[in-house]
Amino acid sequence: MINQQRIQQNVQLAHTVRAHLREVGCDEAEIGPLGADLSDLYGAALHFRELLDGLLAAPPQDRERIGDTLAELWAELLHLQQHTESALATLRPSPNASTTSPPEY
Repeated sequence: MINQQRIQQNVQLAHTVRAHLREVGCDEAEIGPLGADLSDLYGAALHFRELLDGLLAAPPQDRERIGDTLAELWAELLHLQQHTESALATLRPSPNASTTSPPEY
Protein backbone atom coordinates (compact mmCIF):
# COMPACT_ATOMS: atom_id res chain seq x y z
CA MET A 1 0.00 0.00 0.00
CA ILE A 2 1.33 3.44 -0.95
CA ASN A 3 1.67 5.77 2.01
CA GLN A 4 1.29 9.33 0.64
CA GLN A 5 2.41 10.89 3.92
CA ARG A 6 5.64 8.86 3.85
CA ILE A 7 6.24 9.89 0.23
CA GLN A 8 5.86 13.57 1.14
CA GLN A 9 8.14 13.16 4.16
CA ASN A 10 10.74 11.46 1.99
CA VAL A 11 10.60 14.25 -0.61
CA GLN A 12 11.04 16.85 2.13
CA LEU A 13 13.89 14.87 3.66
CA ALA A 14 15.60 14.62 0.26
CA HIS A 15 15.44 18.42 -0.06
CA THR A 16 16.85 18.83 3.45
CA VAL A 17 19.66 16.33 2.82
CA ARG A 18 20.60 18.00 -0.47
CA ALA A 19 20.63 21.43 1.19
CA HIS A 20 22.84 20.13 3.98
CA LEU A 21 25.24 18.40 1.56
CA ARG A 22 25.51 21.66 -0.38
CA GLU A 23 26.10 23.59 2.86
CA VAL A 24 28.94 21.27 3.96
CA GLY A 25 30.64 21.58 0.59
CA CYS A 26 29.91 18.34 -1.20
CA ASP A 27 30.61 18.23 -4.90
CA GLU A 28 27.56 19.52 -6.77
CA ALA A 29 27.50 16.43 -9.02
CA GLU A 30 27.15 14.19 -5.93
CA ILE A 31 24.44 16.17 -4.16
CA GLY A 32 21.41 15.05 -6.19
CA PRO A 33 22.12 11.31 -6.34
CA LEU A 34 23.45 11.11 -2.79
CA GLY A 35 20.58 13.14 -1.34
CA ALA A 36 18.06 10.89 -3.06
CA ASP A 37 19.82 7.71 -1.95
CA LEU A 38 20.23 8.80 1.68
CA SER A 39 16.62 9.94 2.03
CA ASP A 40 15.35 6.78 0.32
CA LEU A 41 17.50 4.65 2.63
CA TYR A 42 15.98 6.40 5.62
CA GLY A 43 12.44 5.85 4.36
CA ALA A 44 13.16 2.24 3.42
CA ALA A 45 14.64 1.58 6.85
CA LEU A 46 11.45 2.88 8.49
CA HIS A 47 9.35 0.69 6.21
CA PHE A 48 11.58 -2.33 6.91
CA ARG A 49 11.11 -1.77 10.64
CA GLU A 50 7.32 -1.66 10.24
CA LEU A 51 7.39 -4.86 8.19
CA LEU A 52 9.59 -6.64 10.71
CA ASP A 53 7.34 -5.52 13.56
CA GLY A 54 4.39 -6.88 11.57
CA LEU A 55 6.14 -10.20 11.05
CA LEU A 56 6.85 -10.50 14.76
CA ALA A 57 3.22 -9.65 15.59
CA ALA A 58 1.81 -12.24 13.18
CA PRO A 59 0.35 -15.31 14.85
CA PRO A 60 2.44 -18.40 14.01
CA GLN A 61 -0.58 -20.10 12.45
CA ASP A 62 -1.21 -17.21 10.02
CA ARG A 63 1.04 -18.66 7.30
CA GLU A 64 -0.38 -16.44 4.56
CA ARG A 65 0.35 -13.24 6.48
CA ILE A 66 3.82 -14.47 7.38
CA GLY A 67 4.57 -15.41 3.78
CA ASP A 68 3.30 -12.08 2.46
CA THR A 69 5.33 -10.16 5.01
CA LEU A 70 8.49 -12.14 4.24
CA ALA A 71 8.00 -11.35 0.55
CA GLU A 72 7.66 -7.64 1.38
CA LEU A 73 10.77 -7.80 3.58
CA TRP A 74 12.68 -9.40 0.71
CA ALA A 75 11.58 -6.64 -1.67
CA GLU A 76 12.53 -3.95 0.85
CA LEU A 77 15.95 -5.53 1.35
CA LEU A 78 16.50 -5.32 -2.41
CA HIS A 79 15.42 -1.68 -2.31
CA LEU A 80 17.86 -0.98 0.54
CA GLN A 81 20.61 -2.80 -1.36
CA GLN A 82 20.02 -0.72 -4.49
CA HIS A 83 20.30 2.59 -2.64
CA THR A 84 23.22 1.40 -0.51
CA GLU A 85 25.20 0.37 -3.58
CA SER A 86 24.34 3.63 -5.32
CA ALA A 87 25.34 5.75 -2.32
CA LEU A 88 28.59 3.83 -1.91
CA ALA A 89 29.37 4.31 -5.60
CA THR A 90 28.77 8.06 -5.25
CA LEU A 91 31.00 8.20 -2.17
CA ARG A 92 33.68 5.91 -3.59
CA PRO A 93 37.05 7.43 -2.74
CA SER A 94 39.66 8.21 -5.34
CA PRO A 95 41.90 5.32 -6.46
CA ASN A 96 44.72 6.58 -4.20
CA ALA A 97 42.57 6.71 -1.06
CA SER A 98 42.22 3.98 1.53
CA THR A 99 39.30 1.64 0.77
CA THR A 100 38.65 1.07 4.47
CA SER A 101 38.06 4.72 5.36
CA PRO A 102 35.19 6.93 4.31
CA PRO A 103 36.01 9.80 1.96
CA GLU A 104 36.81 13.16 3.51
CA TYR A 105 34.89 16.29 2.61
